Amino acid sequence: MSGMALVFCTALLFVGCNRSKPESPIVVHVLRDANATPAARINHALPAFNGTRFTRRGHPIMIATLESHDYRNTVRVFADHCCELIVLDSPDDALLNPKLPAELGQSVNLCSDKQLCPAFIPSWIAGEQREASQMFLDFLTSH
Repeated sequence: MSGMALVFCTALLFVGCNRSKPESPIVVHVLRDANATPAARINHALPAFNGTRFTRRGHPIMIATLESHDYRNTVRVFADHCCELIVLDSPDDALLNPKLPAELGQSVNLCSDKQLCPAFIPSWIAGEQREASQMFLDFLTSH
């Protein structure tokens, strides 16, 4: 009987040690103006999206927003290296950062037909970050 107990305990130890650890989240950083028209749409989407969607590799997706008291300066200084998703108040805001005008061709509008609020994933975002960003952008446009 002790041999059977040893096998059982060894099997339990093996199973316990081989549990897969939770996948680390992919964080999508969103540059936006917290006071602009798309803010309500984004705010509404955050609790419904965060932690409920996963990349193809099984990583949970979390959304973090970058907002500052000076939106225009944030776009000017940080937009080309801070974020995987950029939401502008208007197409003219792309002129604040020299890398952004070329990105507008891939943007979607997060405002009404009367107002354009371009949202886009910059071309330099790749891999699983791009996949996660696209999932959130698709969620925003469908909700």
